[in-house]
Amino acid sequence: MIMKIILIFIFSIGFVNAKQFLVDENKHISQTDSLSKDSINNDGIFKQLELLAKKGDALSQYSIAKMYQKGIQTSIDNQRAFYWFNEAAKQNILKAQIEVAKALETGRGVAKNLEKAIDLYRKIARQGNAWAQYKLAKFYLKGKGVNKNISQAIFWFKESAKKGNVDAQYSLGLRFLKGNGVDKDYKKAVYWFEKAAKQGHINAQYSLSLRYALGQGVEKNLDKKMFWLKKAAQQGNKESQYSYALFLLEKGKLAEAKKLLKQSAKKGFLLAQKKLHSLLKKGEPKIIKIEEKVKNEIERKLLQKAKNGDIEAQNNLGVLYSKNGLIKQNKEKAVFWIEKSANAGFVEALNNIAVIYIVGELTKTDFKKAYKYAQESASKGNKKGKLLLKFLQEREKGLKDYKK
Repeated sequence: MIMKIILIFIFSIGFVNAKQFLVDENKHISQTDSLSKDSINNDGIFKQLELLAKKGDALSQYSIAKMYQKGIQTSIDNQRAFYWFNEAAKQNILKAQIEVAKALETGRGVAKNLEKAIDLYRKIARQGNAWAQYKLAKFYLKGKGVNKNISQAIFWFKESAKKGNVDAQYSLGLRFLKGNGVDKDYKKAVYWFEKAAKQGHINAQYSLSLRYALGQGVEKNLDKKMFWLKKAAQQGNKESQYSYALFLLEKGKLAEAKKLLKQSAKKGFLLAQKKLHSLLKKGEPKIIKIEEKVKNEIERKLLQKAKNGDIEAQNNLGVLYSKNGLIKQNKEKAVFWIEKSANAGFVEALNNIAVIYIVGELTKTDFKKAYKYAQESASKGNKKGKLLLKFLQEREKGLKDYKK
């Protein structure tokens, strides 16, 4: 029996020899009377697939779309890629349907249409695809392209998580940890964090280490805390790198601690930056030395994030400019970035700028502005903001009493 030969490309970082992936419809290596695996020349694969695609072969349509998408044996052409993905999708090729949904969402090779993209993600999700279920959950969670619906988000997160999607497992863990859309349940949070952590999700590993440290949903366990903290640190989680570095410092493993602190500091983690600086001030430059290029890199990355509207980065950049340390003090820039972050509603910045206007060290004292920012922080339920507001109110009352 003559079986159709279809090329299924495995696209990752590199392109593997295409002849390795000649498979039949049942995805088994096969030979045919008319076309054998060994007789196919790499240079001819594109033309042969195109002929099969034009004859309506769905898997060939998907494969030729991938070649156009990646520029293999042809130039990159997103419009042609979309055309062939769409043709394959019409024949219920699931991966092609996913590519069509992605294209409609991003506008790659076709006019952007979020509504159609979500409809297609929903269709794919209902077929049981874990990735599409996760995507759909995120749309409902953020209210992007659909009305915000936390219960629907939770439903699709659960469906995806049950099928092993690591991001859905972590997201579901966060919902249970914070009580967002579900009743707060530390045990269920730990359950999903552990599922994701075992699959290598670095944020889940860090979150799991915190649960063992705090005894939330599990008994406190220092060994398990350090196990997951180390895992997350090794994979690049900046918070974990900082925390594990402190543990290493306690053990006297200075070289390893130095390496992790530098990695965390380069990612803009403020506590790691401060720790490096404090070690340097204590007269240990031979143990941990912050090179000038590292300082410049920290400032550059924070500045880039701040300019792009990252309100946390704006506040952190302002704090760094507020004193001579990792970067040279610049009072004007310190006030500018902290106030910019505060005006965007970042609570920590609201407190910082209120203190700045109270103390009057970086700029002129302005109790009216201090009151305004402290009041906004307090209105968000922040304890420090409430204390600052109480201080300012008592100060104002004291002045009135004095004038009487």
